[in-house]
Amino acid sequence: MCFFFLFKSTTEVMKADAVFSKKGVKYEILPVPKKLSSECGLCVKACGEWKELLNVLLNEKVKVTAVYDEGLGECWKKT
Repeated sequence: MCFFFLFKSTTEVMKADAVFSKKGVKYEILPVPKKLSSECGLCVKACGEWKELLNVLLNEKVKVTAVYDEGLGECWKKT
């Protein structure tokens, strides 16, 4: 399954890009889906286990604000 990872800025999107690229994660950078809101207009759609993918990003100090599944259900949100 694939998930949308949202960020506060394009800088964080680029950090996620570098991390996922280095780790060999299947992903793409896309505009944030219209049903979701984000301070940044871009998100990363990545396939795999969302908790593992989130931990990869957080361990590399990437500031993720939320994770949604393809059906746009919220999986995780920074509080």
